[in-house]
Amino acid sequence: MLSIEEATEIYEVRAALEALAGEGFAIRADDAERAELHAVFDELRRVGSEVTREGLLDIKRRFYEIMTKGCRNTLVARMLDQLLTRNAQLRATSLSSSNRLPATIGELAQIMDAIDRRDPVAAAAACRSHVQAAADIAIDILRARDSQAAAIPNGQT
Repeated sequence: MLSIEEATEIYEVRAALEALAGEGFAIRADDAERAELHAVFDELRRVGSEVTREGLLDIKRRFYEIMTKGCRNTLVARMLDQLLTRNAQLRATSLSSSNRLPATIGELAQIMDAIDRRDPVAAAAACRSHVQAAADIAIDILRARDSQAAAIPNGQT
């Protein structure tokens, strides 16, 4: 199981990479990529609370796949893909919070707005903010897990 320290480090790197991807997308994405990103974002807004965690992770995977392609930085795309693949469990942890989907949609709306304005600074900031919000929830869940584990006497489950 991932430690709180490892999770914090992962989210720090993820925030930096997603900010670079958002910034690059705002600058370099073509109209077709922008339309494709909007289509995936619209799908996310439509699915609502009935979406499964796996379904939500798939939509978000496609969102980031389009964004990293459109940012035109293969190193950012490769590193972010590796990080997200390696940490699917951590991402699922933050998405398991009951209020996370509406918050995620709001955060991605800010990213989309910045991208639509072709504002790389705002896109990067919105990406960082989105990752930080996910990190806060995931870290809180991990802390609660560690507190529960510490409360159980040795040898009991």
